[in-house]
Amino acid sequence: MSVSAAYAQCDTELKAQDYDRWLACLFLPEPARKHAHAVYAFSLEIARVRESVREALAGEIRLQYWRDVLTNGVSDNPVAMAFLDTMQTFALPVLPLQNLIDARIADLYDDGFITQNDLEGYCGETCSILFQFVALVLTGGASAPIDTKLLSEAAGHAGVAYAMAGLLSVMPVHIARGQCYIPEETLKKHDLTRNTLGQPEALPKLKALLNDMRELALSHLQKSQLAVAQLPKSVAPAFLPLAFVRINLNAVAKNADPVRQLSVGAPWRKIVALWWKSTRT
Repeated sequence: MSVSAAYAQCDTELKAQDYDRWLACLFLPEPARKHAHAVYAFSLEIARVRESVREALAGEIRLQYWRDVLTNGVSDNPVAMAFLDTMQTFALPVLPLQNLIDARIADLYDDGFITQNDLEGYCGETCSILFQFVALVLTGGASAPIDTKLLSEAAGHAGVAYAMAGLLSVMPVHIARGQCYIPEETLKKHDLTRNTLGQPEALPKLKALLNDMRELALSHLQKSQLAVAQLPKSVAPAFLPLAFVRINLNAVAKNADPVRQLSVGAPWRKIVALWWKSTRT
């Protein structure tokens, strides 16, 4: 398969599996679009390992395959081909990608997180780097003259906000798998456990818990937006997916049964929010 065909495959997979990010990519400069597709498609491949295996060991073997891809720099997998080409083109660092893969090991097991910091760390490792990499694509690569500390701050908070909103939106999917991404300390604060989370009589407590989680995600969103405002305008399109955070969090708040029904904002609201945000970058 040619590299151009590999990039086309990333486009197709992203549109089918992560429509929100695919929509956001439409507002990127055309030359950068295929590289953003590759970044997101790589992340998607890692995230889908949990649902593609029956046993955790098989998942760990699959994750090791992706570690080897990064180490060896070769693969006949279309997503890997496109992503490796993007890495080489923009001199993207390998270590954050290895950290992303390591963080996804948590998806293979049902242990969950103990503290809020654990959850934030997971969100940062698995999502923040995507904002940072797309930003680097827009600036021309890792050697571009940009305030890396400020970019890291913006991407760090953006990843936590975006990932938390996403996790809360698809709680029913995780619960069906026996997973729970809400930290134990947060459950305990609201007198809940993983076993009582979905009980009808626990709904008032669950609503209070979700409100706390929403406020936490919104605080990260605000911090990210403040940092993005200080970055060059050319970087701002990398943060367009943040337009979906409030929409998804509002859907969580309005959901009458958030552990059994997905909390997904209306597509037209997302398109409007994306357009509105793009006109102000």
